[in-house]
Amino acid sequence: MAITHSTTTRNALANAVDAAINTGGAGSLEFQTSASATGVAAGSTAEVATITFDTTAFGAAASGTVTATSMPQSDTTPTGGTVSAFTIFDGNNLRIMSGTVAVSTGDINLSSLTISTGDTVTLNSLTYTAPV
Repeated sequence: MAITHSTTTRNALANAVDAAINTGGAGSLEFQTSASATGVAAGSTAEVATITFDTTAFGAAASGTVTATSMPQSDTTPTGGTVSAFTIFDGNNLRIMSGTVAVSTGDINLSSLTISTGDTVTLNSLTYTAPV
């Protein structure tokens, strides 16, 4: 039998992730060139684009899910590169979570993984769902 969480517990977990992102001010989501989510050594990733959240990154949890506030948000001056990973940082620039980026099978999906200097990278929506 698999472990499951009640909706109340999932809401608490999702709200705790939001609180962690909000620590120290506005957090951010950084799109990166290498899969830092799989334990790549510090300094071996390159930032491609960064989206800054509002000081309250997500709204209150419902059914174990929080939704980013004030979307869309954009980076109009990306560094550029080919994206394969992301990291979400708190306002103190400490890593909260990381994951993969792909066109259709990533933790975050983009319309294109190639970002050029001068492009505008827009995040239209973002949710985090606590595990069932």
